[in-house]
Amino acid sequence: RYPYAASVQYAGAHFCGGALIAPDVMITAGHCNGDDIIGLNKSSDEYYDVVIGRHDLRRTRTGRTIGVEREVRHPLYDPTLVDNDFNLVLLSSNVTGVQYLRVNHDPEIPTGGD
Repeated sequence: RYPYAASVQYAGAHFCGGALIAPDVMITAGHCNGDDIIGLNKSSDEYYDVVIGRHDLRRTRTGRTIGVEREVRHPLYDPTLVDNDFNLVLLSSNVTGVQYLRVNHDPEIPTGGD
């Protein structure tokens, strides 16, 4: 139902969700940054993975596991207020055969209320 849904995992354990917005880019929350959540340093050999196509996290042999190349958290992310809570995750390879989440480019949608 949601082919763009992604599971962000470390050592096979889910710790955040995300959505594919391009063949090699996932968007997730800024508070899901790997360095903050699990204290990993990208320069080490250990980092987290993104799993695509696993819609039931109990079915551990389903989906495709893709490595992370790097993360780009919103430059104005504020962990205290959780403002600008966005994190782009650049994947180590392209995901094919999956419909990506369409990002809205229309400033009129959704319409804001007063």
